[in-house]
Amino acid sequence: MKVKVYEAPTMQEAIAKVKRDLGSEAIILFTKKYRIGGFLGLFRKQRVEVTAGLDINTIGTANSGSRLNNARNKALLTGPSARSTNALAAPTMKAESDSLNLLRKEVREIKEAIKALVEPDEQSFDVVSKDPLLEKVEQILVDKEVDGEVIKNFMANMAVALPREKNQDMETARHLLSEKIKKEIITSGPINLLPYGPKVVALVGPTGVGKTTTLAKLAANYSLLAGKKVAFITADTYRIAAVEQLRTFGNIVDIPVEVADKPMDLKRVIQKHRDKDLILIDTAGRSPKNQKQVGELNKLLSAVEGIEIHLTLSATTGKKDLLTIIEKFKPLNFHHLLFTKLDETSGIGALLSVATQVDYPISYFTTGQNVPDDIEVAKSDRLSTMMLN
Repeated sequence: MKVKVYEAPTMQEAIAKVKRDLGSEAIILFTKKYRIGGFLGLFRKQRVEVTAGLDINTIGTANSGSRLNNARNKALLTGPSARSTNALAAPTMKAESDSLNLLRKEVREIKEAIKALVEPDEQSFDVVSKDPLLEKVEQILVDKEVDGEVIKNFMANMAVALPREKNQDMETARHLLSEKIKKEIITSGPINLLPYGPKVVALVGPTGVGKTTTLAKLAANYSLLAGKKVAFITADTYRIAAVEQLRTFGNIVDIPVEVADKPMDLKRVIQKHRDKDLILIDTAGRSPKNQKQVGELNKLLSAVEGIEIHLTLSATTGKKDLLTIIEKFKPLNFHHLLFTKLDETSGIGALLSVATQVDYPISYFTTGQNVPDDIEVAKSDRLSTMMLN
């Protein structure tokens, strides 16, 4: 048997490749779906792999007609002996034809069975358009401004899973959707301190996302509530009076505040506070379109060995811009995503859409301006609850 593997974005395209290459007599041996990373590992796209085979005997059968025709022509030219050969060929052709028809029938049945198993995406939208319950679930995602491709993925799973449930009511549907959201969201938990020496954490991101306020919340929580020794370093010397505001905050919560906007200064200040449990670094907001600024920030933070970097993003930002920011800040080798301003948006679909397409875990959510209260460790069930409320 001749066996080949075909890859394509969809099952239809993969089957089309099989037909073009091996013909309609090809047999589907194995199929699978998987996801691949796009540019810089960001945009994961679904791919389909189909393993197909073609029996060499089938290929011979397909060409048997021309060989028999040649034999028949030879019989007309050479007389009775050749005609007797043609007579022997006739029942052979009938047997081969019956076998070929049976094989074609089996191939059609296998293809239909595989199609029912591996193409829930295409089937699901027929179900959604007819099932009022699934339409309501889909509307929840639409209202929360979830990306269309993410909705399609979620509804495909819902269409497959829901009929298996005995009680097909809205509560069951919401539960299934909640479980799907939880599986898609990766979270990292809180900042974990080291058994010895200071844990150094920096927040980076665009302007106006709330990095300084978020760091103040973290500093207050670890210092006042957890009783840890904390130091605050700012590398943001661009904003007028920003350093003085931080020093005022430091005096209130009894946290030292240092300024370091050069690699050597940053290393020196960290060494100065090596007795602390946690050192938090505030950075200037950088435009994702200005790669020179991002490069300067990378040079500064690269001077610190073992630093943990959280890319800070606003939940009010659209999906496309969020993905652009993540891509442009990737040279900083950040480890976590931190989402702010969840209280300022009713459509957190962009957050969910991005979280399902990138592999970075989410560390924290912030939900207001109050220090130290309006910050929480990111949890998938919390996001699921916000999505369904």
